[in-house]
Amino acid sequence: ACELYAQLTGTVVDYGEAHSKAHGHDRFGYSYEGNQLMAEVWDVESKINVVGHSFGGPTVRLFVSLLAYGDEAEIAATGEDTSPLFTGGHDECINSCILLSSVNNGSPIANLIADSDALMTMIFTFANIAGCIIGDEVMMWRLQFGHFGLTPKQNEKRATFSMTKIKNAVASKDNCGYDMTLRGAAELNEKIQLVPSVTYYSYTGRASKTTAIGTEVPISTMFAMFIPASIYIGTLEGKTVDGFTLDKNWAINDGIVPLASALYPTDDAEKSFSYSETLANGGEIERGNWYYMDIMEGFDHFDFSGTADYPTSFEDFYFTMAETVVKHQ
Repeated sequence: ACELYAQLTGTVVDYGEAHSKAHGHDRFGYSYEGNQLMAEVWDVESKINVVGHSFGGPTVRLFVSLLAYGDEAEIAATGEDTSPLFTGGHDECINSCILLSSVNNGSPIANLIADSDALMTMIFTFANIAGCIIGDEVMMWRLQFGHFGLTPKQNEKRATFSMTKIKNAVASKDNCGYDMTLRGAAELNEKIQLVPSVTYYSYTGRASKTTAIGTEVPISTMFAMFIPASIYIGTLEGKTVDGFTLDKNWAINDGIVPLASALYPTDDAEKSFSYSETLANGGEIERGNWYYMDIMEGFDHFDFSGTADYPTSFEDFYFTMAETVVKHQ
């Protein structure tokens, strides 16, 4: 969320003094001065629509909430030097918040990964080694773990290998792996508030099918790498993870995200409605509410990135999404 703010406003990433101290990393990250995301620097007044896929969903939800309500801990830590992202009061600059197959309530797959210190250590070790050998660009990705000291900081060519920094990054739990566990998502949801001036939409996919014995199994067209994860999620109905008892919607999945997580945040259940049913019943699309679209059958987690037809070309999906937002703005 902090990085998105800097990219839009053409500023230096400010992770917040209080947050950075709590998690043991630098307060400041990359500078996007003169290299903002859009053609013009965002003035934090002109209305924009934010879209988040997968973990991008919680990211944009937190972004919208921080703009509106700020962060008291950051204001207390830095006073007048606080980033505008944390001061609040920007509750009229976001028109809509749109989620695509978002991990709003976490995924049991993240529990398997984040709960293993050995696996998390392996992941951060890989990032640090990559930062030492080739910098922070790996294929199409920029790792940007410079604030943890694992990859080079901006304008540095290489990082230094440090087992201490790797262990600190693992122990901090300041990463999307932890935030996507069921307990991590619940903690994050406590920090995120709905903004009355924003309309919220969610799009979900289903790439599993129900067997004769009631479990969920992946459909044949699912992206191959998701099949093991889908099989695992499909067996979880009735089981308990992180203290949450999982129902049928936790078994239905898009390969990696359960339907129960993608529909809407559990904390906002009373403000969440079916988009098609609302219109069919003559209702209005009201700001401050969640509207979940009809499940897109046969769509796995990657299909929202444009890997499937909808129904003639995937561009149709995004044009339809934009038209929906304009219709109700």
